Amino acid sequence: MTRVYLSGGMGGRVTRDVIVERKKARELCAKSGLHPMDPGLSEAKLWKRRRISDTMPRGIMRRFIEKDKWLIRRSDFLLVLTGDTPSDGTWREMCYAEKIEIPVVVVAPDRHAGRLMSWTNIEAATVQPTIERAVRWIVRRAKKARKF
Repeated sequence: MTRVYLSGGMGGRVTRDVIVERKKARELCAKSGLHPMDPGLSEAKLWKRRRISDTMPRGIMRRFIEKDKWLIRRSDFLLVLTGDTPSDGTWREMCYAEKIEIPVVVVAPDRHAGRLMSWTNIEAATVQPTIERAVRWIVRRAKKARKF
């Protein structure tokens, strides 16, 4: 089964928005026959306020990074859910995935429309306007890769 790591900014955002966004991505992946790997599932127990905190103890952050890298190494694609406004962690995950040759798929309506342009527009495997379109792209790419 094709594994998709769900990346995207969480800190500083409204907790409910992050939960809804990630649930939608997980459901779309599963419905399309993909296995979503969402680091937010294990981190959600820390989300006790209206907004997800931008701070946490260094030791916890270190463990999150170790877990995230472990999940990325086991993934076939990295799907960035917040490509128009990536966080510091999202940039690092994207770089790590590219370093180990995992395609980075970015959901970014403004980048897709050309209203925002940077390295990501050029270096990502693809930039899509919606999660639905990004998941369809991953499914097509995964099927194509299996033909070889």
